Amino acid sequence: MSWLVALVGLTLAAPSEGEQTVVLVARRTAVSPPVARALVADASSLLQAAGVPVAMTPDNALQQLTRVSVKDTASCNGKRACLAELGRQLNVPWVVLLSVAAIDQELSLGFELLRVSDETVVETDSLLLPRKGKLEASQLAGFAGRVKARLVPVAAVDTPLEPKLTPKEVEPPVALPPPPLPPPERSHVTSFILGGAGVAALLAGGALMIVGAAARAPLTAGERAPDGRVRSSLTFAEAEQLNASTTPLFIGGLGALAAGAGLGTAAVLTW
Repeated sequence: MSWLVALVGLTLAAPSEGEQTVVLVARRTAVSPPVARALVADASSLLQAAGVPVAMTPDNALQQLTRVSVKDTASCNGKRACLAELGRQLNVPWVVLLSVAAIDQELSLGFELLRVSDETVVETDSLLLPRKGKLEASQLAGFAGRVKARLVPVAAVDTPLEPKLTPKEVEPPVALPPPPLPPPERSHVTSFILGGAGVAALLAGGALMIVGAAARAPLTAGERAPDGRVRSSLTFAEAEQLNASTTPLFIGGLGALAAGAGLGTAAVLTW
């Protein structure tokens, strides 16, 4: 990869200020570049609003990377070495990576906090978002809290600490960041529709079979002769005509029953 060779030979001159980060697209699957850029911009704004020290916007980062022939950070295809090198070119010690993939009518978002120095992912999170949904602050609250805890050091105290008068004093508990929100439940509308259609087909098939059996009753009805055989009151032509008119009812009933069973199976599989 020619642009990766160019990355090795170039560095930015501006020194880093603290443990800052930048949000980049690491991988996108079945998602257009504009959609990925909008999501990474929203994620960057929400993380910054939550107190995470963001060095620059994703657009500014991409503008700087164009100087080393990088037009889309998703070209790294999620490879940590490649993405860590982008972080070095942007002169940030941390990179928040966003992987996005389209699944049916939802977007699967994966977040990672990558330490540039040793190319290690130290925090992860994931969530599902409707295709036309908006990324909310509550969905990133857990991940933002953990990232902030790693990037923002505890402020140093300039004045000397006073000696404790109570050596056995209990330290206050440290508040843990809230857990990540569970992904939204999958919709079962399709299963309900298939199940309802299957029940309707079974009922229709049963009704056709009952009607067909009732219509064919005269074929087996009649007087019993002395030899024990039942003699139908219908002529041969009448019996043949009745048989021809009721056979489609049985065939239709069997077809409806088979369709109902198939729709019921599909409803179970799509649940």
